[in-house]
Amino acid sequence: MVRQATLALVVTDGMASAEKITSLTNKVGGYVVSQHSEQRGDYVLRTLTLRVPADRFDEVLKELRAMSVRVDRDDVQAQDVTEEYVDLDAQIRNLEASEEQYLSLMKRATQVDDVLKIQAQLSQVQGDIERLKARKQYLERSAQMSVITVTLTPMGLQQQAGQPGWSALRTIQEALAGSLQLGQVIVDVLIWLLILGIPLAAVIVPFWLLVRWLWRRRRPAAPASTS
Repeated sequence: MVRQATLALVVTDGMASAEKITSLTNKVGGYVVSQHSEQRGDYVLRTLTLRVPADRFDEVLKELRAMSVRVDRDDVQAQDVTEEYVDLDAQIRNLEASEEQYLSLMKRATQVDDVLKIQAQLSQVQGDIERLKARKQYLERSAQMSVITVTLTPMGLQQQAGQPGWSALRTIQEALAGSLQLGQVIVDVLIWLLILGIPLAAVIVPFWLLVRWLWRRRRPAAPASTS
């Protein structure tokens, strides 16, 4: 079984936690494969990749979770590689048998062309053997030493991410976005007035002119002045 885990931990002190993890890893007989640091303002985000003995895997995970303020991610996986391992072993035995045959042919070959052809085939077989053996050794090491990837996020960095500070650029962008929205509203209103105004004007203007004409007709004429 090949087991691996990915943890995302929120901690009070990233550097102190990284030192504790390194010490814990060494104590159980493992080692730190890599450690990456990324500056985020006043804080540092750290990622460590560990290899620990498979029989101490659960113990180390428990210790890692205990040293955190909060666990944001806890992903544990296990893969059974028995079938692949057995298949690799069978392929290696078959290729080694072919290698012996090519070596025997090489000893009996007398023509240069035959020697070159046998040598080419032999080189390919030997290359395949080395590749399969490397894969087999990788599976053996992976089964013996589990991988744990730990990301350490300082508490202050997470709080800072949740409450972003003032930004002039962001204010300008928000103001421009607001201006654009206001302009769109004004244009929409003008379009509606134009579309509705023409039909309304066609009805209201003649009606208003008719009312005005009737009102003038019914209004009595002013008396003539006498001198």
